[in-house]
Amino acid sequence: MTVTANKGEEAEAEEWGGWEADDDEMERCKCLFCDEVFSGCEACLRHCVATHGYNPVALMAPWGGVDFYTNVKLVNYVRAAVAADASVKHIRDLPLLADSADDRSGSLPAALQPDALMKPVLADDPLLCFDLEDAEALLSDLSAAAGGAVGAAARSVTSASAAVAGGGGGGGAEGDSELVRSLRGMLSEAERARAALEDKVERMALELEQAKGLLGSLVGCGTGILSMIAARAGAKHVYGVDMSTVVYQARENVRENGLEGSVTLFKGKVEEVELPVAHVDIIVSEWMGYFLIFESMLDTVLFARDKWLRPGGVVHPDQSSIYLVALDDEEHKNDRLRFWDDVYGYRMSAMRRSVFVEPAVEVVRPESVVSAPHVIRSIDANTCQVADLTFTVPFALVVQRDATVYALASYFDTLFERDCAVPVMFGTGPECTPTHWKQTVLFLEHELPVKRGDVITGDITVDRLASNPRGLDIKLHYSPPDQPDVKHFQRFKME
Repeated sequence: MTVTANKGEEAEAEEWGGWEADDDEMERCKCLFCDEVFSGCEACLRHCVATHGYNPVALMAPWGGVDFYTNVKLVNYVRAAVAADASVKHIRDLPLLADSADDRSGSLPAALQPDALMKPVLADDPLLCFDLEDAEALLSDLSAAAGGAVGAAARSVTSASAAVAGGGGGGGAEGDSELVRSLRGMLSEAERARAALEDKVERMALELEQAKGLLGSLVGCGTGILSMIAARAGAKHVYGVDMSTVVYQARENVRENGLEGSVTLFKGKVEEVELPVAHVDIIVSEWMGYFLIFESMLDTVLFARDKWLRPGGVVHPDQSSIYLVALDDEEHKNDRLRFWDDVYGYRMSAMRRSVFVEPAVEVVRPESVVSAPHVIRSIDANTCQVADLTFTVPFALVVQRDATVYALASYFDTLFERDCAVPVMFGTGPECTPTHWKQTVLFLEHELPVKRGDVITGDITVDRLASNPRGLDIKLHYSPPDQPDVKHFQRFKME
């Protein structure tokens, strides 16, 4: 999600068109733990992971991952700790995790709560603004440095598949395991919920056994782990399709395990790849995004279904639902607003508006939920159409305790049900173990005082952004329980 700049792209390109970086102007990035200096954040983080065990994504996984604010606090926390104690040479030397090991329900560990950590310890620190989610080149390099022990495990199926890829079977040497575990958290979208879903692995494998004697297709095959599991479970043949270059490593994995006769992997777009068969019996894909359908692969899965699935075949996961709840979390809302009052010593009040137009993807504290959940959309991947992913629906949130509502939050659950002997379900709600999907929070401009039994009514429209079909345009109308004729309106954009 981005804040749209006021300056047009053409004007910006003209202004910057004559500027070129040279080697002397490359940003210099100092290691968090030692005195080494690197040309850029990627080289610095590569060093920090390999030498000092520092991986922000893996460190913050128990709290739902690392966003911009968390990264700023984490970098400043480490730099301050190292400055105070020169003996700190490794992330394990810090009490960051130990201080909060018994309470991981909040959005941050206790050590990262102080607002003072938003002020830089090192002036012009490039690590404070480094976008970890976009560091694909870095993550590929780190994967190679780990000796190939880690792969981009499966965009292929549910994140339960990522748990299969990263979970307990194999393991390397004791010294490698920490790095390997860290890299998994950064490297693959399908790894997003690994920690939360490891207990689903055996049940997921049971469901893949339903593929015995069937032809299967995996949309987004990743490292090929699910393809191989399905093949060994007795699938007649498995076809995997992935646009990523990870498919080359996946083919090697298939050959190494002697399954090249029953698993065939293709690199390319589903829309362009031609399988050697006209139809398959089952299609599996981990297609879910934030808010379930933001930047999701569902459009591609539906295309694959209509292109390859035989009549009576099945798409998994098949059932998914989006929920809406009301939140009482004044402190969190105010933290978001106060951030723009002092950004490294500068006031940026104009940015406060973004709090009410950009949904926040973050972990919601379960105790902040004050209403029963309301389903705003249910999707059956076997029957739905692309048009079903845009909708307008009413909602009614029944309040469960006296509170003040400062935001609404959305989350989803997904289910393997059709033709499954043992249905498999996992959720991403506030009461669940945090996953990479976290929850999507819509902060309200108009707070709503409520009492137990009150009903917050309104309607929500979810549409595609005209400028980005993978983005979402969310329009929200809501009314105070004691003023049903009052209609507040907000418009949010996920892009």
